[in-house]
Amino acid sequence: MKSRNVAALFVTAFAGLAIAAAPVAAAAANPTTVTDNGRTTITDKNGHTAIVVRPAPVSAPNVYGPFSSPWPLALFD
Repeated sequence: MKSRNVAALFVTAFAGLAIAAAPVAAAAANPTTVTDNGRTTITDKNGHTAIVVRPAPVSAPNVYGPFSSPWPLALFD
């Protein structure tokens, strides 16, 4: 056999082994770590981090001082 044919045979055999071993490597465990800090949730995986932040609750502004409408102010004039 020519050396060119032997080299092609080895390359083909190596490629076949690599393809056969690929599903085994893909089945490796990838643990997940979740950290919850109240309003922030951080999820860590190997090669990926997800951060979710929930906004703080906001109350409506009081335009008329401590009152929500101008009606109580009309009584004090």
